[in-house]
Amino acid sequence: MNITKYIEKSLDYIGYTGPIITFAITSVYLLFISKYVYLIFFCGGFWINILLNHELKNWIREPRPNKPIPYIDNSFEGAHIYGMPSGHAQMCLYNIGFLFFVSSNNWILAISILISILTLFQRWKFRRHTIKQLCVGSLIGFGLSFAVYYLLLNF
Repeated sequence: MNITKYIEKSLDYIGYTGPIITFAITSVYLLFISKYVYLIFFCGGFWINILLNHELKNWIREPRPNKPIPYIDNSFEGAHIYGMPSGHAQMCLYNIGFLFFVSSNNWILAISILISILTLFQRWKFRRHTIKQLCVGSLIGFGLSFAVYYLLLNF
């Protein structure tokens, strides 16, 4: 395999695992700065975000794009057969949204944003989501991060 193909496959994999990576970055950052209550709210919001995505997919029932390009996640069951809203986009933007509200470290935020961009591109490239599904997932995720942060400040 040539170096270009290796880099492309590596970036695709980073994009695919973006929600996990950005969750880890935000969690470790909150631990590092000793914001334990923030971490509890962040993790609680993350699980609410997952449940919200599942319920929205079942309620909206918008299909994924036709002819997806084979990748790691080739079989879809239950709510995962639907594409609206994008769970990957929703998770990434929740994670970086929360990080945006609590972090003063622009490098960590920039790295998380870059990973999220790779995630959005990977989901579109492999035809897992339309642009609209990615945008809606992003807005929901960021909106929920704001709501959780607002609750945290008023706790």
